[in-house]
Amino acid sequence: MLAFDTHKFIKDLSGAGMNVEQAEVLADHYTTLLTDRIATKEDVSLLRKDMEQLGNNIEHLKQDLGGKMTNLEERLEGKMVSLEERIESRIVGLEGKMVSLEERLEGKMVSLEERLEGKINNLDEKIDNLKVHLEGKMEAMGKDLLIKMLVSQVGIAGLIVAFLSYGS
Repeated sequence: MLAFDTHKFIKDLSGAGMNVEQAEVLADHYTTLLTDRIATKEDVSLLRKDMEQLGNNIEHLKQDLGGKMTNLEERLEGKMVSLEERIESRIVGLEGKMVSLEERLEGKMVSLEERLEGKINNLDEKIDNLKVHLEGKMEAMGKDLLIKMLVSQVGIAGLIVAFLSYGS
């Protein structure tokens, strides 16, 4: 605490010509200012102790927080590893399903190819039969046409002979 001699202060002011009552009021105000506003060595010492304690508390909090962060990092790392393993497991499962689907699709494609090949062979056979049938018809039509041409040639020849005999 700061030592302030109010008696000497009032005595000095009244000796300089100030009214005693005014000097007492001024001494009270100075006392209040000095005790409320000015830090003493004791105040500074207490503040230093408080700051030191605060520094210790901060250091303790840093250590505690560091431990908690390390713990949290380890837990997160474990969860990430677990998640990676689950994802990898699911990927393997999906790959297996894809292989199975590919095999089924391949089997269906082979079946479709065989059916399509059978239908193509059936169509080829029908085309060949139709071709043979049409060739037979064309041959018959050709013979029929040849006969009709021969008959018409014979008829023309008969007409020519008749025309020639009529005119001679």
